[in-house]
Amino acid sequence: MDGKTVRIRSLTASDQKLALWVIGKANLENLATANRQLYTHPLVLLAWTLLSLAFVHFMNWWPSSYRSISGIFRFLIPLPAFASVAVPIMFLIDWKNRPHFESRTQEVIKERDLLQPIDYYNQSPASGFWILEFGENFVGLIALDASDAKDTRRAVIRHFFVHEVYRKTGIQADLLGHALKHTFNKSPTLESIVAVDTPTLVPYIHECLTKAGFKQLTDNQSIGIMGLWRFYTVCLHKKEFNAI
Repeated sequence: MDGKTVRIRSLTASDQKLALWVIGKANLENLATANRQLYTHPLVLLAWTLLSLAFVHFMNWWPSSYRSISGIFRFLIPLPAFASVAVPIMFLIDWKNRPHFESRTQEVIKERDLLQPIDYYNQSPASGFWILEFGENFVGLIALDASDAKDTRRAVIRHFFVHEVYRKTGIQADLLGHALKHTFNKSPTLESIVAVDTPTLVPYIHECLTKAGFKQLTDNQSIGIMGLWRFYTVCLHKKEFNAI
C-alpha cells in the first residue's frame, strides 16, 4: 500500500472548512443520484421515446423520407430528435428535484453542531467528530452527537460520508465501528444510537448501518419529485451492539 497507513483521528481546526464542504457535497451528491435514477425510470424512458417519435414525425425525419441517402446513414437521421428531447427532460428533472435537495443541504449545514463543531462535539465525552485518512488523503468522516444523551439516553449520527473511490473497500464499516464503540463505551447511561437512512440514495451507508445492526424505527419524510425518495430513522440498541 505504498507505505501509507489508515488512521481515524478527531476533527481539528484546520479540518473545519473541508468538513463543511464535504457535508454539503454529500447532500448534493444525493441530488445527482436522484436525477440519474429518474433518467432511467421506465415512465421517463417511455415519455422520452414517445416525444422523440412525435418530434421525428413532425420534422418528417423518418428514414423512408431520405431514400436518396445510401446505406445505414439514413437511419441516423432521426437521432437528433432523440437527443433534442432528452436535454429538456433532463433539465426538467433537475429543476424539479434541485430545490428539495438544496433546501435539505442548507438545513444540514446550518445546524447548531456545525457552527463551532469542535466545541460542540467536545461538550460530551461520548460525542465525537472523526476524520478517516489514508496517508495524507482524506477518505471520510463521521460525527456522532451524544450531547443530549443524559436526558434522552440516545445519541445521533449527524454526518457520515466516505469518498466514492474508497467505498468498495468497505472502510466505512471500520469508521462506523470506531464511532459506535467510542460512544457506547464513554456513556454508561446511553441506550441507543439513531441515524437517518436513505437506502435508494445512499446504498453504501444503508448497507453499512444494516450490517452494524441498525433497524428501522420510523419513516421520517420524503423528498424530490412526487416524494420518490424516503428518509428513515434507524436505531441500534446498546445491548444489540454488545452482542455482535
